[in-house]
Amino acid sequence: MMSLDAWDVVLLAIAAYVAVLALVRLMSARRKHLRDDLQQQFAAEQARQRLAQDREQVHGRRQRERELEDEAYQRRESRRRDNDQAA
Repeated sequence: MMSLDAWDVVLLAIAAYVAVLALVRLMSARRKHLRDDLQQQFAAEQARQRLAQDREQVHGRRQRERELEDEAYQRRESRRRDNDQAA
């Protein structure tokens, strides 16, 4: 079996330190990238939901306006028929 002298141990320790440091930096960069992607997706989904909600509100308002117009039209027609019958 090979025996390691002091220089071999020092070089091995330096290599291990550099490897661990590189791995930590890679993992940190990957975590930042994933976090940024998730935040972007979250913001996009919130924007889609807000847009869908706004569209629903507009559709609901338009529907209500149509209903009110129909009711007003029916009242006018009812009054007109009543006036025609009275005349």
